[in-house]
Amino acid sequence: MLRTAPHRLIQTVLLLVILLTGVSLALAAEDEQLSEGMRLYQIGDESAAWPLLNDGIAATNDSSAWPEARLAAAIIALHRGEYAAALSRISGIAPELRTDQMRLVEGEALLALAMPTDAAATLRRIDEQNLSAAERLRRLDALFAVDTLRGERLSALWFAHRALQLASDDAATTRRLYQRIVDLLAEPTATGQLPEITFMFTGTPISTAARLQQVRHLLAAGEENRARTLMLQVDIGLLPAEARGQASELYSQLLGISWLQRSVGVLLPLSGKFAPYGELVRRGIDLALENRADRNPRVHVIYADSAADAETSRQAMRNLARGDKVIAVTGAITGSAAEAAAVQAQEELVPLLTLSQRDGLPAIGPYVFRDALTPQLQGRAIAYQAVMELGLAKIAILYPENRLGNALADAFAAEVNRLGGEISGRQPYDPQATDFGLQIKRLKGENPYHNLENLSTKEQLADLFVPDEPLPFEALFLPDFADRVGLIAPQLAYYGIEQTQLLGTGGWHSPELLRLAGDFVEGGLFVDGYYGASSDPAVQQFVNRYRERYNEDPTILEAQGYDAAGLLLTVLENPAIRTRDDMRQALLSLPSYTGVTGTTRFTEEGEADRTLYLLQVRKGQFVPFEVDRAADDTPPEPIQ
Repeated sequence: MLRTAPHRLIQTVLLLVILLTGVSLALAAEDEQLSEGMRLYQIGDESAAWPLLNDGIAATNDSSAWPEARLAAAIIALHRGEYAAALSRISGIAPELRTDQMRLVEGEALLALAMPTDAAATLRRIDEQNLSAAERLRRLDALFAVDTLRGERLSALWFAHRALQLASDDAATTRRLYQRIVDLLAEPTATGQLPEITFMFTGTPISTAARLQQVRHLLAAGEENRARTLMLQVDIGLLPAEARGQASELYSQLLGISWLQRSVGVLLPLSGKFAPYGELVRRGIDLALENRADRNPRVHVIYADSAADAETSRQAMRNLARGDKVIAVTGAITGSAAEAAAVQAQEELVPLLTLSQRDGLPAIGPYVFRDALTPQLQGRAIAYQAVMELGLAKIAILYPENRLGNALADAFAAEVNRLGGEISGRQPYDPQATDFGLQIKRLKGENPYHNLENLSTKEQLADLFVPDEPLPFEALFLPDFADRVGLIAPQLAYYGIEQTQLLGTGGWHSPELLRLAGDFVEGGLFVDGYYGASSDPAVQQFVNRYRERYNEDPTILEAQGYDAAGLLLTVLENPAIRTRDDMRQALLSLPSYTGVTGTTRFTEEGEADRTLYLLQVRKGQFVPFEVDRAADDTPPEPIQ
């Protein structure tokens, strides 16, 4: 017996080791499954995370283990519509470990399982300060639904009101909540409560919805006079944008007038560092108003300050749309402010004619239009002129490596290629550069570093770059401002590029170019959106009136403001334009509008498709360029 005991002891120990090792391996496998499941959940792959989380949870009986994995599984179950499974996952968490996020999921699952009393108790226990903004909105949404099911209408509307406040910047959620409120107020049992609801929620969309419902009841009962009186108290501006159209129609039918004012909002930076630019645009708009006062006296303009700030711009747009009831808005000239205004305009369903060059603004939505001298418009226009009118086949590009330079170069190159021309070379340079020799030599196809270490004098350098062969391009596109082009042009001549057609954009249109570059840019061509010396009578009238008023010449900013206001006022001369959608459709179908910045129409995307001025440097002046058509009777096409 003494000899066998040690053997039994060894066997027992080995058995324990094996058992413990198995348990350890099993736990390691569970942890691995749950870890991978959580990783997949966190990157948004719920379908792949679901089986791993379920298997890992099923393999452990410890309610204190992996509470975050149980919560993730419960959320996925909710999304899958498996509400009992969601409740089971939350129930499997030790009570002392349950968080308010877990109670929120539990309450949502109980609601989905038609257990409103239990759901209400669970949801009301939650401290919303422990929730994110999105989770607070989910809780309020669930409580609204819970109390609606329980027949507690006033309480349900209170939660709906708070949810609307929290979702004020979320148009889709606001629409969904508002429709549920309308459905609740339309229930037959709600009729007697409508006056109380209107009073309790004064100044909110709920009050407006309740008052509209009262108006409909009065009309159904044949009490039109009382319905008219009540309709005067309806604040349509409090409604979500999609609901305003139907309410406005009812307003017009009952009262014989439009809810919208025949007014145009103007959003400009009237304070801050960009205020001087906003003031110039405003001057142009004021001149347009004076010019058309006799033709459209009922239309007036309401100015709002964007302060060149995104949030200020958004709020100003909201106020113009809801409080001032404008039929359209123009302005928004600075990038971030214009983008914020465009997003808000689309949410409000009010047409915005922005004057900003910010990328992608019309793509925000069908209510956003743009009338500005964009890089794309300029690049396409000068490319068309070079290839189709001048017959230039090979063109090089020397451009600043910044956002504007890249956009101009890309637009120009794309249009040249589309028209059958060839870009023989592209060379970017630092926007702050003062020496462009390397880039010029590369465009010529020369080795920019050839024997430079053995050359010491200016004459030797000049001799090195006298071309033995023709240049590989017939024209050179320089899309930069006058001060930089004034530095580049003399260097082009220095390196042997003297008889090449130079092409540019509106950045050239400055006396600084003539002062710095002189004869080196003689014959250069560029496009611009405004030419104050034009012989066009409309342009001359504008310039003369501006000089009389301000004792100086207008710039393109005043001209843009003048034309934007003139365009909108022209559309509003049609009395059939009564709604914002009417205005939007009229802008889209506008055949053309001829102003001091050229002729404008809009594409289906809302971009201005404008004719531009083609100008040339001739004898030290900027003059209109005309193609020599002595042997060609074909009329010129507009520069698009």
